[in-house]
Amino acid sequence: MEKYNPDLGVNFKTYAGSRIRGAMIDEIRKLNWLPRTMWQKIQQVNNAREKLQGEYGEQVTSEMLAGALGISMSELHKLAGQTHSLAVSSLDETLGVAGGEQVRRGDLIRDPDSPDPLDVLMKKEGRAAIVQALNQISERDRTVLALYYQEGLTLKEIGRVLEVSESRVCQLHTRALERVRDKLELPAGAGAGKKTEWKGGK
Repeated sequence: MEKYNPDLGVNFKTYAGSRIRGAMIDEIRKLNWLPRTMWQKIQQVNNAREKLQGEYGEQVTSEMLAGALGISMSELHKLAGQTHSLAVSSLDETLGVAGGEQVRRGDLIRDPDSPDPLDVLMKKEGRAAIVQALNQISERDRTVLALYYQEGLTLKEIGRVLEVSESRVCQLHTRALERVRDKLELPAGAGAGKKTEWKGGK
């Protein structure tokens, strides 16, 4: 992080978080970490939804989707690709506890007012460091990050894919980001005591 310049008025945690997020999204899009069967399931659901939307417009119900796939509603709920309306809820809803603090749904949304120096400062060697860090975390952590950042699934949808609760996904997501940060050897105390400016949004 030798390129960090405090004179620019950007909080270090915001700067570091921005670099991690941008590089992670960039590299996850290039690499296929999800099991082949999971990719196939996601693609099947997405294809079925697109076909139904072409025939019936946007008013595609879960029942219609399950029927098109030839599976039960119970089976559908275990697959990725549920409509985003399933995840509509208050941003103040508490999803779980991470690092001794409650995590709200809104905490996982990136603050649009936060400066993003990534586009200017991110270099090839930075992306390589991210890839190396991601390769050092567990497959489960990589799966959570890939589903969230690459596939654009909500926490609730990821929970259905992994068959765990939404609050558990929240914990896994937070843990995965912390492990990537640790692998990059970012200062553990950077921004300590302050609410994180980067919320990990899509």
